[in-house]
Amino acid sequence: MTSHPFLAARLFGTPVLAEPRKAEVVARVLAPRLGLGQQVEIRSDAPPADQSFWASPPPASRFGAPNLGPLQESAMREACGGNGYLLDPLNGIAVIEVKGTLVHKSGHVRASSGELGYDGLGAQLTAALEDSRVRGILLDCHSAGGEVAGCFQFADRVREAGDVKPVIALADEMAYSAAYAIAAAADEVWLASETAGVGSIGAILLHVDFTGALDDAGIKVTVLRSGDRKADFNPFEALSDDVQAREQRELDQVRDLFVRRVADWRGLPDDTVYGTEAGTYTGRDALEIGLADGIGAPEAVYDAFAQRLKELSAAPAA
Repeated sequence: MTSHPFLAARLFGTPVLAEPRKAEVVARVLAPRLGLGQQVEIRSDAPPADQSFWASPPPASRFGAPNLGPLQESAMREACGGNGYLLDPLNGIAVIEVKGTLVHKSGHVRASSGELGYDGLGAQLTAALEDSRVRGILLDCHSAGGEVAGCFQFADRVREAGDVKPVIALADEMAYSAAYAIAAAADEVWLASETAGVGSIGAILLHVDFTGALDDAGIKVTVLRSGDRKADFNPFEALSDDVQAREQRELDQVRDLFVRRVADWRGLPDDTVYGTEAGTYTGRDALEIGLADGIGAPEAVYDAFAQRLKELSAAPAA
């Protein structure tokens, strides 16, 4: 049975790295199940992104065929020994799918019920790095983001992995917010098409205010606290200016962490990344600002990566 209060605790009252429209979609789907109606306030450290949110489910991986001939996706999964990633032993490529809503811990190696944990991604990454058949890693991204907790730790691991084996990321069709934090850590970021998007380098926070609904229902809730900040951000009182300012500072701190990593990993000035104002960018706009390196069909990107790995393996040791 789905635990709606548990989901609410992970969505409301805590910073989230998600594309704003994705956050709104999730909040409005969950709100009625919690008896909130439409009383969901969405606050962000930046204006809403101007790129429309694609609400379609993540596509299946494109890397089973046709470029790998008879080596289909099921065989690729079997070849990896149950470690979650797709393994192409012919080209030495491990494909790690970064898709769905990203959460701190899911307890699964792969996506389950639309959620994918950073713990599962970490397990796949570790296994791929330890697999002698793997010469390079491709991150196949289709995600609008997820939780802050665990995101930057995993992104840092992706960056460190690039010192061991080449790592590239492909936005097919989106790598927003938390997913972009992961993609930006790769050696290269590719877009699967002119419509593929990256960015949303910011944080968002959702707050539910019951006060109006409770007044209408004739219900009065008294909140007792020991410690002035014990009941901060509870849904039964309007947010004070002090609490809002404090939460905004927390959002800004998360954004600062995000911006500094992207600027460092992508070789961009901090001001350029801050200047995106957490907007999303598609196609050539993403290339122009420096958030991506190129545009190519997934099969073409894959084949070019395979050729690069082949050349690296053939090169004499320094």
